[in-house]
Amino acid sequence: MANDIRSVLHTFNEAFSNQRLDEVMEYFADNSEFREMNGHTARGKDKVRKAIKTVFSGTYGKLTFTEKAMLVDEQNNTASFAWYCQHDMLPVEGMTFAQKCIAAFIKLRFGKSFHWEGMDYFVFNDDLKIVSKQSYGRAAIPKFIRGSAPR
Repeated sequence: MANDIRSVLHTFNEAFSNQRLDEVMEYFADNSEFREMNGHTARGKDKVRKAIKTVFSGTYGKLTFTEKAMLVDEQNNTASFAWYCQHDMLPVEGMTFAQKCIAAFIKLRFGKSFHWEGMDYFVFNDDLKIVSKQSYGRAAIPKFIRGSAPR
């Protein structure tokens, strides 16, 4: 099953990195939860969708997650996924004025391209649907590094 979980995470990450919300949501169980970097936890598929839609809003640019390491525990249907989060501050259609202001400030402070490191901890049900996605960073405010993340 480890290879199955690994495969699910690779295709999930590809969909997430390309902001394909409907496809991303297919990986979540109905009773899923998403613990965001700020500690807020969205419970239930509708609230998880809303939280992830905010991530995809463009406020923080286009996000691409590049795998650093993955550890799968097949007996417990869990996985840890360490990553680089690449931010490319590209305009996104439909952003609100407030989102545009935040994005402009971020771009001014960190440049058009920056990255940082973090980790997700996943819990899967027996159907390999995500029951819990918990996101963590190395600090309360991630250490943004100008330029592209290592590949």
